[in-house]
Amino acid sequence: VGLQAQIQSDSRPPLVALSHGPRSGLKFLDMPRDALNRMNGYCGSVAFDGSGRFLAATSPRGGIAVFWDTQTRTYLSDVMLEDCCGVAPTSDPGTFLLTAGAGDVVRVVVDAGRPAQASLLRTANANWDNHLMAVL
Repeated sequence: VGLQAQIQSDSRPPLVALSHGPRSGLKFLDMPRDALNRMNGYCGSVAFDGSGRFLAATSPRGGIAVFWDTQTRTYLSDVMLEDCCGVAPTSDPGTFLLTAGAGDVVRVVVDAGRPAQASLLRTANANWDNHLMAVL
């Protein structure tokens, strides 16, 4: 679940949670304070990788994508990308595509114990919106 905190406050409530069923409630995922602050109270999109193990969330307001290992509920890493919002899994485990408002398409690979590896695939003459689906 990706959330938005539309409040006027210095407090930063969690923005990403997991739910494992209708009666389990939400289980908020921890993240470093600086990454949470950077998200600026707004989660634009969320996606699991193809294996279902890794989770990505984006914030165009903060220009950041953040990643977790959901098996261990551990925060892994983040990637800075201005106006980043679209996120979709690829067919490779731990691999996501991110899109940004200025047209960038970035491939990100995450794995437990290592920083996210980001590489620019292309800059398109497009203004990407907040939702993305990779057709494989």
